[in-house]
Amino acid sequence: INTGNNSVLLSNRNGGLELIAREGAAVPCLNDPALTFKSFRELYIADDGTVTFFAFLGGNANSGNDGSLWRSDPDGTMHLVAREGDTANNLEGLTQQLLVVTASTSGKAAFLARLVTGFGDVTSSNNIGLWAESDDVPAPQLVVRRGDMFDLSAGDTRTVGGIAIDYTNNAFGGSGGYGRVFNTEGKIVTRLQLDGNGGGVFILDANGGAMMP
Repeated sequence: INTGNNSVLLSNRNGGLELIAREGAAVPCLNDPALTFKSFRELYIADDGTVTFFAFLGGNANSGNDGSLWRSDPDGTMHLVAREGDTANNLEGLTQQLLVVTASTSGKAAFLARLVTGFGDVTSSNNIGLWAESDDVPAPQLVVRRGDMFDLSAGDTRTVGGIAIDYTNNAFGGSGGYGRVFNTEGKIVTRLQLDGNGGGVFILDANGGAMMP
């Protein structure tokens, strides 16, 4: 044990203390033994024991691809949800940075990401997006993106200039997702800045439903 491997993620989800991930250990799924877990950030556990977490990667990772989002199933199977430097789902763009990540009590992940300007159609006006997993498709889908047109009300369409989500979960105790911004129905509480002083708090649907103020 040394300073490069002495931090671990542990859970008692199956009745005993179980190792989820450890600093210095090779990451699964990516078929690269030189790629390791370096440090951990946001952590979430679902009602069924699914663990979602953000990890910085070490080894041969670099500043352009070291941020990653993972899900560990109750049986221990690990899945990569998103990684900096990879192609962003639904877009011809590269993920530059995972800004904020969160998860629901059903084990679905949502994240705010910055895209690489100049790649595909990405400019400084549309380089931020919100992605979320849903019951309909296995991969995170784009929910809203800077530059999208947003129907604020009938006949009032605005351009999305900014997107923000929080990652505080269960801040006041309780269960069933109390205090979360992403619930089991796929609804995400989101702050949007719209042109023409139209900013506010909105509920967005990861399953593709209508967006509500």
